[in-house]
Amino acid sequence: AELTRPEEAVEVKVATLLSLEEQQQRLRSTITLSPQAEPIQAITLRVPAGWDVTRVLVADNTPLAFAPAIGGEPGDIRVRLAQQLPDGASTTLTVDAESVPAEWLTDWREQTVAFPMITVAGGTFLEGAVAVTAAGDLAVRPAELDGLIPLARREREEAGLSADEGTFAYRVVTADHDARLTVTRRQPQLTARTFTFA
Repeated sequence: AELTRPEEAVEVKVATLLSLEEQQQRLRSTITLSPQAEPIQAITLRVPAGWDVTRVLVADNTPLAFAPAIGGEPGDIRVRLAQQLPDGASTTLTVDAESVPAEWLTDWREQTVAFPMITVAGGTFLEGAVAVTAAGDLAVRPAELDGLIPLARREREEAGLSADEGTFAYRVVTADHDARLTVTRRQPQLTARTFTFA
């Protein structure tokens, strides 16, 4: 008889919230991992260019150590799990990242932002969701969407997002999806009038 070792596979579900703020952009990805052939002790996360991961947490908010991945793509980080994750089990990680693009702090009125995604190297994408929100005097609207389906508010929790998370939310239907957003800086909402009396 010929014995073969099953190919390693990790099934991945991802829910990501992009927050656009006056001083920076923030990303929070909730990643559920489930090994299907062999147990895993560590994973490599693919991080978009220009983004810095600030912390990786497990479900009870315990932080995990991470470091640049050796021999990977630029920006890849290696995350070591607290304990080995057996075949068929699952665990959920929360990854926080931030970015300050060079033009973000300049005097702009409108620009296009590509939705960034943190992915698992070698992982098999099952399903996901993305949401975006803007704070302060920023307004956001979708420009180009590919491989995404709008989510109703009641559907957000099923997709891994909280019901009130994000101005827009979408279900990801293909691993090679793409989303581009138009961000506009509105006139400041707070104005003041000064009176001088002599």
